[in-house]
Amino acid sequence: MARGIQKKRSERMKQKLVTSALQLFDDKGYDNVTVKDIADAAGCTPGNIYHYFRSKEEIPTYATYDLDRDYLDFEERLNTDPEYADLTPFEKLLAFQEELYTVCSNMSLGAEYYIYGLKNPESSIVKLDEHRESNGIYRRLLTACREAGEIRDDVSIDDMIKYINIINRGAVVEWILCGKTTDLVTTGTESSKILFDSFKKIK
Repeated sequence: MARGIQKKRSERMKQKLVTSALQLFDDKGYDNVTVKDIADAAGCTPGNIYHYFRSKEEIPTYATYDLDRDYLDFEERLNTDPEYADLTPFEKLLAFQEELYTVCSNMSLGAEYYIYGLKNPESSIVKLDEHRESNGIYRRLLTACREAGEIRDDVSIDDMIKYINIINRGAVVEWILCGKTTDLVTTGTESSKILFDSFKKIK
């Protein structure tokens, strides 16, 4: 019980540090913000920050670590959980896409991270980074779809991943612009289905 309470307190503190840092980066510019500035804004000491993050540079990428872990956990479930045993590779691709939007919409700092990433494109938050775990999962799922003969051969998997990321970014931006009042999971998944249908092999 005590360990669980401590974990929740730790997570709240980490989120407070990240929120304070992103606000300062937005107000003053990333290079003009010090670790002490972040500590002062969050009401703690610089030592507290180093308890959670190795450096200032690590703070903006905190979201990607959590997201990637959740994505990998779901990929494992797709491959091992009996609930998904009867799905075709293409259906697993759709299931992962729905899960991706569900995870994003449930993140307490999801919108803040994304806004920061849009304003600071050099960060890894919204980059089409081939090293992001989500892109690796897309590659494995699309490869399985191709091996099963479900998707066309005249569009490269790299291009398919690029188009998926464009759809993802558009859906999240629309959700943010609407003040998070829309259903990101429904809108994003339905938009993705239209794109994914264009990947299907023409019979």
